[in-house]
Amino acid sequence: MNTEPEKQSDQIQADLLKESNLWAVFRKSLRIKRSKRNVLVALAIGALAFAVTIPEPRAGVIASQIHSLSTIALGATVSLLGFLIAGFSFFATVSDKAMFCRMAEHTHKESGLSYLKFNLFVFMRVFTEYLMMSLLTLVAVLVFAPDSASRSTIRRWTRDLTWPGFLNIGHPMDAALLAVALSVLVGLFVYLLMELGSFIFNVYYVVMTTIVWEIEKENDKQAQADSPAQPPTTP
Repeated sequence: MNTEPEKQSDQIQADLLKESNLWAVFRKSLRIKRSKRNVLVALAIGALAFAVTIPEPRAGVIASQIHSLSTIALGATVSLLGFLIAGFSFFATVSDKAMFCRMAEHTHKESGLSYLKFNLFVFMRVFTEYLMMSLLTLVAVLVFAPDSASRSTIRRWTRDLTWPGFLNIGHPMDAALLAVALSVLVGLFVYLLMELGSFIFNVYYVVMTTIVWEIEKENDKQAQADSPAQPPTTP
């Protein structure tokens, strides 16, 4: 029959292998609170982008801006994603596995995840967000490419759109919708750049945690070496 430590070990192993795909990891990572600063900065810059774009009445001009920004964002996110994954892989390889095992044994109260998953899911969420942004910008590059069939089709669908009469809005509806799309794209891109800063800090913090772990191990060894030997007990 399994002892209590063996049962606990089996539960930890089952929890570590619970997520079977990247989407499952991403959904669990949503339990972790996001940085309010990153969100607020992204919202503010997205709102600013909307404010400077909405006066433009020509939908074609805004569509070209979306295409240009998407091209820049696609190249940046793909490049950074490869760099981040390579750096994280090296970090995970050289880190002390004993420390990871101890982290897996304790639960982070706010998220309900183990401290190991709490720390690793922060990284995995950034990877997933960069991947999703890459796919989004790839679609935008293809759809809004100049003289493309998809752009012409969207133009035919949206050029006759009008606002309800009671709103009394004179600005073209298609241009307004594209202004919203552009501001959302700007906000998302800025958010990912802010998350990059948080990612760098998280790497720094985990490295410091690893150093603290090594110091504690050295202190434990020194304490054991300095402790006097216990005399043998007589029967």
